[in-house]
Amino acid sequence: MKWRPKTLAGQFLVLMVGSVMLAQVLMLATFMVETDGKIDQYERTYVLGRIAAVYKSSTYMSHEEREQLFENVSNPDIVFGLGLQSRGVPLEQSDEEVLRGLREFLDAPIQIASQPVSLWDIIRFWYQDEEENCFLLLTESLRSSDCPYWEAFVKYDDGSWLSAVGPPSPEAPVLLAPVIFSVFLTIIGITIVVALVTRRLTAPLRELSNSADLVGRGEDIDPLPETGPRELSSVMTAFNTMQERTHRFIQDRTTMLAAISHDLRTPITSLRLRAEFIENEKLQGQVIETLDDMQTMVESFLTFAKQDISEEKLQEFDLVAMLNAIAAETKGMAFTSSVETCLYLGRKVSIRRAISNLVGNAIKYGHEARVRLELDEKRVCITIEDSGDGVPEDRFEEIFTPFTRLDQARSVTEGSVGLGLSIARSIVRKHGGDLIPSNLERGFRISAILPL
Repeated sequence: MKWRPKTLAGQFLVLMVGSVMLAQVLMLATFMVETDGKIDQYERTYVLGRIAAVYKSSTYMSHEEREQLFENVSNPDIVFGLGLQSRGVPLEQSDEEVLRGLREFLDAPIQIASQPVSLWDIIRFWYQDEEENCFLLLTESLRSSDCPYWEAFVKYDDGSWLSAVGPPSPEAPVLLAPVIFSVFLTIIGITIVVALVTRRLTAPLRELSNSADLVGRGEDIDPLPETGPRELSSVMTAFNTMQERTHRFIQDRTTMLAAISHDLRTPITSLRLRAEFIENEKLQGQVIETLDDMQTMVESFLTFAKQDISEEKLQEFDLVAMLNAIAAETKGMAFTSSVETCLYLGRKVSIRRAISNLVGNAIKYGHEARVRLELDEKRVCITIEDSGDGVPEDRFEEIFTPFTRLDQARSVTEGSVGLGLSIARSIVRKHGGDLIPSNLERGFRISAILPL
C-alpha cells in the first residue's frame, strides 16, 4: 500500500490513532442512531400529534372560540394562531422534514413556511445565553429573522387557516456536538502523545541505523549510548560489542600483515644484495626479477589490507575536477560529464585511487578508457568503458577476487598482481556504493555507483 508509512514511528502512530478513531466513530454512530430515533419520536408525539389534535378540536368552533383555545394551548414549544391567509408553500413542495408526517394525521390543505438551522444556530445552541438562544423555545424568537423556525398552516372549511409556529428540533449532530468535539480533541491529544512517545522510542533505532551506515563506510564512531527500553539497550550493547571486536580484529590483522611485510622486506633486500655478487649475469637478472616480483606482491597485498582501516577523513570535493585531472595525466582516457561540477562528500585520495585503478585496468586490457559522469538526485554514476574483448558474464564476480587475473599469461613484472579491481570495489563499497560490470557490443563497462 503506497499510503502506509514506511517508518516504525509512522506505522505505530497510524495504528494507535486509527484504533481510537474506529472506536469513536462506532460510538458516535450508535449515539446518532439512538438520538435520531428519540427526536423522531418526540416530533411525532409532541409536535405532529398536537397540531392534529388542536385542528380537529377547533374544526367546528367559532372564530372567538378558536382564538380562546389557541391562547390556552400555546406554549414556548408551539404557538397557535388563526389567520385569513397562508404564508407558506404546499407541504409537498417544502423541505421541512419535521412536518412531512403531518399528512398522516390530517386530510386537509397544508402549507409550510420555515427557516432552516444554520451552523451559526448550532454554535448559539451551545454557547449563547438564554436570552439570545433560539433553541430555548422563547416565544419572542419565533419567526425572527435571526432564528430558525417552522410554521404549519392547516386550512379550515370556512377558508381560515390554523397557524402553528415552533422552533426546529435540534438534529442529532447538534445534540452530539460536545461529544464530537470531545472526540476531536481526544484524537488530537492521542496523536501528539503517541507521536512524541514513538519518536522518543525510535530515536535509538535511527541512531543505530546511521551508525551502522557509517561503520559500513569505514568510519570510526563513538560507542552508542545504551539507553531506552531493555530490548533497545540490549541491541545497542550488542552493536557496540560487535564494533569493538571488528575494529580490534582488523587492527590485529593489519598489524600482523605490516609485520610480515616488514619482515619480508629484510630478507628480500638481503637477497638482492647477495644477487649482486652472482657472476652469471643471466642468473643474476632472473634472481633480481623474482625478488622484484616478490616485493611488488608484498607491497600490493599490504596496500589492499590497509583499505579496511583507512583513516582518511571525509571531505567535500569536486568529482568532475578530479576526473578532469586524472584525464589530463592519463594517456588513453577520454572524459565527459553531464554536469559542470559535482560536489561529493567522501575520501578524496581513496576515490582517486579507485578511479585510477579502473581507468588503468581499462587502458591495459581494452586499449582506451571512455569515462562519463552522470548525476541525479540520489547518486553519482561514473562509467568506464573500453574496447577490449570483454569478460564472460559468469566470471564477473571473479574479476573482483584478490590476486585473480583472467589473463594467466601476464606476469607480475607487468605491474599486475590482480588487486586493482579488488581495491577499487573495496573503496567504492566503503562509500556506500558498488561497482556494476557489464559487457558492451565491443568492449567492457564498469559503472561506479556512489550514493549522495
